[in-house]
Amino acid sequence: MHPVAYILTQKITKKINGAVAEQAEKSRANQMDDGIVCPMAIYGRIFWVGLIFGLLLGGAACFAGQPTIGLVLFGLFALLSIPGLCIQYNCRIVYDAQGFTWRNVLRISRHYSYEEITGLCDAPLHVVVELNHKKRLDLDYGWVNQHSFADAIVKYRSKKPPKLPLPVLGMSESEIEASYNGGVLSRALLVKAQDLPKFGWFKCVHYGICTIAVFFALFAMLSFPVFQDMNMRSGLLFLALPGILCHIAALLLYFRFPQYFTAREKPSDLELSKQKKISHKRCTLAITSTFGALGGIVFFLAQMDRYSGPLPIVLAAAATVLLLFALLAMFRRFSWEYRNFGVGYITFGVWQAFFCFSIFFTLAGAFLA
Repeated sequence: MHPVAYILTQKITKKINGAVAEQAEKSRANQMDDGIVCPMAIYGRIFWVGLIFGLLLGGAACFAGQPTIGLVLFGLFALLSIPGLCIQYNCRIVYDAQGFTWRNVLRISRHYSYEEITGLCDAPLHVVVELNHKKRLDLDYGWVNQHSFADAIVKYRSKKPPKLPLPVLGMSESEIEASYNGGVLSRALLVKAQDLPKFGWFKCVHYGICTIAVFFALFAMLSFPVFQDMNMRSGLLFLALPGILCHIAALLLYFRFPQYFTAREKPSDLELSKQKKISHKRCTLAITSTFGALGGIVFFLAQMDRYSGPLPIVLAAAATVLLLFALLAMFRRFSWEYRNFGVGYITFGVWQAFFCFSIFFTLAGAFLA
């Protein structure tokens, strides 16, 4: 072979071999990626954004001559952002032809076979996997490769798993509207015909609890100057407690009588028929959590001149964060509408966050008093 031809052939061969090797490496990497389901990087970014935001607010407070308040703000945002970091690096699913291993935020791992899957929902924005009719893995749009995992379940399981109802998070607005007429929302959020004769009594209980919550919230705001002038600031604690008790009563009603109460409100832009409006479940948590927080805020403001250090506020913040996560865990474990239909989780979390604000201000005010 001519030397020039030999050199050209060698270069072309190396180029072809390099392209083949590169393609093989990409294929292998894709196969490895397809075997892992993990949260998107957004959760890690939430951690850093929260930490930086807390640092900026804390620095601004220190610059204004309030170092203790700056420390409290930084610690509070750090506490709120830590769960995002834990979810990013600890929650994941690793699967193959034999089964899959789920690792939660506490780094506790458990292996499952595909035969233990008793239900599957593969929606455009949401994948739900039910295990042994008890536990559910909710993989929303914040996860990577969740649809590949759903395909692997269908491929490797001996029989196609039963189909679960479509979660609300995976629905479009038109699908939500159609669901109220005969879908999952109709079964989850509307009172059944056999329960309607007693629904009137539960409506009265609902409006009674909401009225008490609103009354005490307004009374606490109006009586704040009077209590301060009479040097009876501790008496405002008894105006904060009824709002908390109203919310606890709403929680008990929700879990004890799921056929009449819901955690999820109807979308504001959705029009229901007259019959649907009559049978729509009551969302007592919304009003009690919103107005219940006012009494705690008033009580806290009344104690602010007794501020002596960040420790009481830090303790109240830590207790409040733990309470919020406990309430969310309780909802996932015991909520009838969430376990059966996959609805209400986001709304429940919002109302419990309002409720925990009330707990935080009440605890902080009590510690300062």
